[in-house]
Amino acid sequence: MSFSFLNIAMLAGLVSIALPVLAHLLSKRRYDVVQWGAMQFLLLGHKTRRRIRFQDILLLLLRMLLLACLAFALARPYGQGGIFNKIGKSVSRDIVFIIDGSGSTSWKQEQQTPHAAAIQWVHQAVEELNPGDTVSLIDARSRNRRLIHPATSSFPLVRKELDRIPEPTGTSNLTEAVLDAIRILSTTSNSSREVVVLTDGQAYPWKLDDEFGLQRIDDALKQPEITPAVAVVDLSDGKENRANISVGQIELSRQMTVPGFPIRFKTTLQQSGGVAQQVEVSLAVNGQPAPESERVVNLLPNGEAVVEFEHVFPVTGYYRLTLSITEDKLPQDDQSEAIVVVENGIPILLVDGETQVDETKSETFFLKSAFAASGEESPWVRTEVIQPRELNAERLARCQVVFLCNLNSVTQEQRLALIDFVLQGGGVVFAPGEQAEAASWNRFFIDKENTFLPAELSSINEENPAEEELVTIESLSLEAPWLQQFRKEEGVDFWLSRYSKWWELKPRSVTVDAETPEEAAKSVSRPSVLIKLTNGTPYLVSQRIGDGTVLQFAAPLDADWSTLPARNDFVPFLHEMVFRLADVETQHNVSVGMPIQIPLNEDERPRDYHVTGPGVDAVVPELARNGRKNLASFDDTTIPGVYWYERKNAPQATRIPFVVTDDRAESDLTPLDKLAWETLAANDRVQRIELMSELTNQTQSENSRTELWWLLLLVLLVILISEVALTRKMLLEGHADLE
Repeated sequence: MSFSFLNIAMLAGLVSIALPVLAHLLSKRRYDVVQWGAMQFLLLGHKTRRRIRFQDILLLLLRMLLLACLAFALARPYGQGGIFNKIGKSVSRDIVFIIDGSGSTSWKQEQQTPHAAAIQWVHQAVEELNPGDTVSLIDARSRNRRLIHPATSSFPLVRKELDRIPEPTGTSNLTEAVLDAIRILSTTSNSSREVVVLTDGQAYPWKLDDEFGLQRIDDALKQPEITPAVAVVDLSDGKENRANISVGQIELSRQMTVPGFPIRFKTTLQQSGGVAQQVEVSLAVNGQPAPESERVVNLLPNGEAVVEFEHVFPVTGYYRLTLSITEDKLPQDDQSEAIVVVENGIPILLVDGETQVDETKSETFFLKSAFAASGEESPWVRTEVIQPRELNAERLARCQVVFLCNLNSVTQEQRLALIDFVLQGGGVVFAPGEQAEAASWNRFFIDKENTFLPAELSSINEENPAEEELVTIESLSLEAPWLQQFRKEEGVDFWLSRYSKWWELKPRSVTVDAETPEEAAKSVSRPSVLIKLTNGTPYLVSQRIGDGTVLQFAAPLDADWSTLPARNDFVPFLHEMVFRLADVETQHNVSVGMPIQIPLNEDERPRDYHVTGPGVDAVVPELARNGRKNLASFDDTTIPGVYWYERKNAPQATRIPFVVTDDRAESDLTPLDKLAWETLAANDRVQRIELMSELTNQTQSENSRTELWWLLLLVLLVILISEVALTRKMLLEGHADLE
């Protein structure tokens, strides 16, 4: 029998048992003894006197026991284990089940996958629960999904949610899931609280290299008044050698292209364990195998290999690319997908800052010629050449990219139009020459602190003839994905472009202080130097402003200061740059947790669409704003896979696809070894179980507390009745007179 720590003080009431003794002593009569001979005939017998003394002592003991039982009952004693579990009722429990929904739990074992086994395990566990027990359910992914919260006593609801859990995919973070479960249990009320983690024994989801994460669990377990018990169930088949090959994310050279213009993309194959082997990778477009698109690569144990593809799309539309390998025991990572948007020729505006009678000497001649190289039947770029005075908001509204070629300056009205154009997602290419007025452009501010151009125009430098080395493009500086094809190792002659003059560019510092969504929409990124000259001077500087981008060159894009227009790479370089700047406004390939959004026309509302995808069935998106644009936004992208925006009552062909991707770290199936389990279980943090009955028995033996106050009150009632009966008996026998 045990007592609550807070009620031990109540046991001080035991001193009250001394009160009957004290009353007995104080009530003893004090009298003088007078000897009288005739009195001897009235004296009680020896047996009678002994009986009276025994009754006095018995009555005194009953009264002392009465007070003792009362003190014990008020202290609320309880019993645990053994016979107490049989005479007491089962303790009510609050349980949070965590089902690991990561891709590794889709491993095909002999009977069923660990994920399917976890769902079945919870189904069976629910059968063992009693009325009054509550259940919460967490689907552990890269971001935890609370499937049941607040806790419920409706077990049919639990079974229904279990059957609706999507197939495992992506990664999980079991440390964060346990912390989330402890937070849920802090809101429950039963006297026993438990967390049950059902996983496949993989080491990665526990993030054991992050000591801070385990410390957070320890701290969280110390905070509640009732400490939750954390149990882990390993549902793997126990086989440590689980070789696996995974297909990494697809890396696109760009997300948007035009009909007939090739797009390049690649992926990385990784093998965890295994043996040296050849692996075939195939490409499918919109679910159909692409012709002549197979690649065979060699993979070493724990090795990796890069696979590259190139594809041309014939017509406009949305295309879903799928790179896949032969299905193995972990099919979740045997393919990777991405969306490519194919649009009509990109409209661009060429602003010529220096009018020439001879068109071949104009600032935009080489640009216009390069963009016309694809032909007129299916132009990749649709160009329009205007004079600086013709630049206005109306012109900008009809294009996606504008080239400012050797402009002297712009008016205040043109500045406002350019700022609005970039904020709304447009691309600006600034190529200054001798006509550019440095002071005017350097004072072109977006706000009080940030300028429109990413770099300050300092001065014009010329090549020194005395130098032995020519000033050309520094090949190693071409690190951006869309520029890597022009490096010395892969390109033709872009890096050989020679420069005789250039502007000295000084990238600016940026101040970002966005407190409202409107200010965040106008945020300015830190300038990035994309290309350098061999003398270390920045040649191309980029800066993100709102949804658009500004590219600033150190020289004009004609033949006055460089030999760039004469290079074979000039045409593909310009096209890659335009496609990069005009990349689709809507991001169709996003990471887990990022919203998927589409712009709305003036007559559209979010309720006109619904979203379907993994674990999502016809959900209406929310309204979001980006500057002055209305967007339909869906934020619940916790599960990787393909999602679709569908307009109600519209043909299926009008669906808009999105791909939500996650990293493939989950493909490393290294299990928790003995040392890792010891680290995880240290400080009684977690325990390993196999069956729900183990946890139930432990809960009943350790957490079941049978209150005994009602038994003591029953004894108290019996003593009280006995005391009254004995007192009455003594009075009827003339006990007082005899005394």
